[in-house]
Amino acid sequence: MIIEFSVENLLSFKEMLTLSMVASKKESLNPENTVKVSEKLTLLKSKVLFGANASGKSNLLKAMSFFSQIVNNSVKDHLIVSAISKRQFALSTESDSKPIFFQIVFWYNEQIFRYGFEIFESKIHSEWLYGIFNDKEAYFFVREGKNITVNNKKFKGVKQFINLSQNENPIFRDNSLFLTSLSVMGNSFSEEIVKKLNLNSSFTIDEVDKNKNLSREILMGKSNKDELLNFLKVADFGIGEIKFQKNEKGEINVFTKRKKFNEKKEIVGAVERELEHWESGGTQRFFSLIPYIESTFQYAVLFIIDEFEAKLHPLLTEKIINLFHSEESNPRHAQLIFATHNSTLLNSRLFRRDQICFVEKNNEGISTLKTLIEFKDTKFDKDFSQDYLEGKFGAIPFLNLFEKPFIAEK
Repeated sequence: MIIEFSVENLLSFKEMLTLSMVASKKESLNPENTVKVSEKLTLLKSKVLFGANASGKSNLLKAMSFFSQIVNNSVKDHLIVSAISKRQFALSTESDSKPIFFQIVFWYNEQIFRYGFEIFESKIHSEWLYGIFNDKEAYFFVREGKNITVNNKKFKGVKQFINLSQNENPIFRDNSLFLTSLSVMGNSFSEEIVKKLNLNSSFTIDEVDKNKNLSREILMGKSNKDELLNFLKVADFGIGEIKFQKNEKGEINVFTKRKKFNEKKEIVGAVERELEHWESGGTQRFFSLIPYIESTFQYAVLFIIDEFEAKLHPLLTEKIINLFHSEESNPRHAQLIFATHNSTLLNSRLFRRDQICFVEKNNEGISTLKTLIEFKDTKFDKDFSQDYLEGKFGAIPFLNLFEKPFIAEK
C-alpha cells in the first residue's frame, strides 16, 4: 500500500509537496476506511482532492502517473525521461537549475520501503531505494548519475550488474532507472518492487473512454461474464445480458439485452442493441471503468483518476467509493485517489477528515495541499460541503467579476 507520495519542481509544484495516506490519530470516524498494517501504522484506503479549476489537483495525479510511467517504461522508452524532464516548474528562475524530484514510501511484504529518483536535463540525476529494518533505515542502493553503490547484504544478486551499468548499453543508460533495468534483467526482488509501483493510473475519464477497446478486450476475455453482469445489476442499469463481437476492423462491439413488455406489463421478449447506440453515457462510462476497478482490486494497487464520477449518479459514485472501503470487495486493500468538483461527496458519512484534501494555487502559480483535519474547528460528524462552497477551506474559484465580460452594452 502507498504510505506517501512526494514531488518537487514539476508542473505547478515548485516546493516539495507530499500526499500522505497515513490515517490521523485525531480522527475516529469510519474506521472501515482504514487498514492497520502494523502496530504503528494505519493507512487510508482512499483520498479525494478538491480545488478550483487550474488549482493543481489534476497536476498531482499527473505527477503520480509520470512517476509510474518512468518506473515501468524507462528501459523500453528512450524518450520518456526527456519528455517529463521538460515539465519542471517554469514560473521561477530558481527552478531552472534544480532537478525534478519523485519519491514514494510504501508498505510491502510487512515492511516499509522508500524509493525515489531525480531527473534533470533528460537524464536520471539520482536514484535510491531504502528499507526499514528493526526501526532503522538501511539502503539497498544509492545512485548518483551512473555511479551506483549497492548494499550487498540487503540487495543480493545485484553486484554482477554493477559493471554493466557503468557502460552505455540498451538497458543500463543514463535515462533509464537502475531499478527498472534490474527488473528487465530478471532480478526477482526488483521485479516485485516495480510491479508494486505500477500504479493503475488512468489519468482522466476521457482516457478511460479512449481505451474502451482495451477495456472491452479485457472483459471479452473473461471466462465468467456473470461477474460483469452482476456488477452492472448492482449499479441498477437494468441490463439482462451482455454480448461481445469483434468487427472487421478489430474493434469490439458490445451488445446489451433488455426485457420487452406488453401493455399488461408482461414480459413478451427482449431487445438487443449495441451499447453505444442504446445505453446512456453513464452506463457506457461505468462499463469502461469496470476493468480498471477490477484489476485494481485484483493486484492490490493504487487507482488514480481525475473526475471519475463524471456522468455517474452521485449514489453510484458513492457505491464505487465504498467498494474500496469494504473488506468484502477489497480484501487486499487496493487504494483510490481521485480529484473532483462534486461537493456532495464532502460528507463524513463517506469520508473521514483525513481523507479530504484541498489543493490551491497562489499568485506565483505554486500549488499547495492541505487536509481537512488541519483546519481548526472542523467537527467530526458533519456535512462539509456548505463550508467548502462558502470558502472556509479555500480551494474555490474567485468569481467576483465573473459576469462582467458577459454584460451586454446598452
